[in-house]
Order: sequence, then structure tokens, then C-alpha cells
Amino acid sequence: MLREMLADRRWRLALTAVIIVAVALFAYAVRAVFPPFLLALVIAYALEPSVEFLHRRGFRRAWAILLVYALVGLLVSALIVFVLPLFVKEVSDLSKMVPTFLEQGRSILEGFERRFQESPLLPGRLKEAADTSIQRLQGALTESAAAVVRGVFNFFEEAMTIAIAPVLAFYMLNDLPRFRRGLEIILPGQTRARVLTFLGQLDRVLSGFVRGQLIIAGLIGLLTATAMALLGVPFAVVLGIVAALTDFIPYFGPILGAAPGVLMAGTISFSTAVKAAIVYVLIQQLESAILVPRIMGET
Repeated sequence: MLREMLADRRWRLALTAVIIVAVALFAYAVRAVFPPFLLALVIAYALEPSVEFLHRRGFRRAWAILLVYALVGLLVSALIVFVLPLFVKEVSDLSKMVPTFLEQGRSILEGFERRFQESPLLPGRLKEAADTSIQRLQGALTESAAAVVRGVFNFFEEAMTIAIAPVLAFYMLNDLPRFRRGLEIILPGQTRARVLTFLGQLDRVLSGFVRGQLIIAGLIGLLTATAMALLGVPFAVVLGIVAALTDFIPYFGPILGAAPGVLMAGTISFSTAVKAAIVYVLIQQLESAILVPRIMGET
């Protein structure tokens, strides 16, 4: 009966629609666990080649995962010891300096406003429009700064939720062979080889993309933080982390990552802001001309 129903194209379409709706409803119901789950998926993709390398050389899969975790833990511990204190200090200093930055921004905008109001060449309506625009810009500046501070603190509040991602990644890595064997069992014989080949290619492409993107983002963050520190721009570590995170955003990511650095450099001098902008352009050119072809092309 079931085989006859599945042989009918209408029943197959209906069953597919039911499955899609069920998956969508399930995804909506468990949407709160998506961030740690997606992070766990990224971790699993990034570590799977190392785990597979050790497993092929005689390590039990669980021990291979734990050994890779230990090596990554050493690297993360080094980052925590040397980078996290700087990051926390810079975030704390930045939150204290936000009122100062806002006051400087207001002073600059008020200066523009006075020049517009005193200019005899501008008609009245244009002056009113400029005054309205400046006031809106002041409000947007205040709201943007407050949103940045809220975002930083919200990140730390969500850190405990995200901390379960390595645990989920461990089970993903450990159960991957069982998942593959189960998939081979449930797939019908006539399509098994084709589907497994496709999934294998898809897995290689996705895992290569994830690893390549993580490597590139890390290099961009390191280069940005180093360059900003050499220029004497404050909060270099924070700016490097911002550049690394925004590098995941297609097209507009480099612009979003560069804007805070150029603005921060502008608090020192105009020439420093120009130098910072040139540095960001050079890093972007290095990424597009060398890093992406070399790293993403190979992975």
C-alpha cells in the first residue's frame, strides 16, 4: 500500500509538502537553540578533518576528538591569557568614552548647524532642511552608540548559551560515521550511490568553505589589530575582532568593519584617519588578491 502511494507522483508531492511544513514548524519551535547549534556545526566542520586524520591512524574517534579539543583548548587558552584581558579592558574603556565621543560628535554637528544658519547664500527652506537633518543625525548617532554598547553586553549575556556549542559539536563529530551508515541503510538502492556521492561533494565544499572563511577572518582580524596598534589607534584589539566578524558578511562586510577604525582614527587626527582608511583598503586588496584565491580556492 505504502509503495503504491509513493509510486504516485501526487502522493509524493503531498508527502514532500507535509515533511517541509513539519520541518518548518519544528525549526520555529526550537529556534532558541539555533545559535549554539549553528556554532556547533561550524566547529564540527572546522575540526572534522583533524579528527578524521587521527582516526585513520588508529585513534578511537572519541579520543581523537578529545585530543583535537585539547590542542584547540591550548590555543584558546593562550588567546584568553594574552588577548581577552586586553579585549575586556578596551571594551570597558570604550563604554566609558562613549559619552565623550557623543559630545564631540554633537559639537561637530552643532558647528555645521551654526555655519548653515549664518550662511547668507542659503535660502530659508534649505536651512530648515539642513537643521532637521543635523538633528536627526544627532539622534541617530546617540542611538547607534547606545546600540553598540547594548550589543557588547548582550554578547556576554549570551556567552553561556553559546558555551554548549562545543558539547554539541563533540556529539556531531562522534556520531558522524553512524549517521553516514544510517543514511546508507534508509536510501533506496537505485539512488544510494548518486545521493551519497552528491552529499560527499557537498560536505567537502561546505567544510572547505567554513574552514577557509574562518582562517581568512582570523588573518584579517590579526592584520587589522596589528595595523591599528602601529598607527596608535585606540582599541586596536576590539577593532581587529570587529573586522574579523564583519568579514563573514558578503560585499558590505569590509565597509562595516572599516568604518569604526576610520572613525576611531579620526579622533586622533585627520591624517591618522586617512592612514587607517588606506590600511583597510590594502588589507581588503590583500584578501581579495591573495588570501581568498590561495585559501578559499584550495579548500
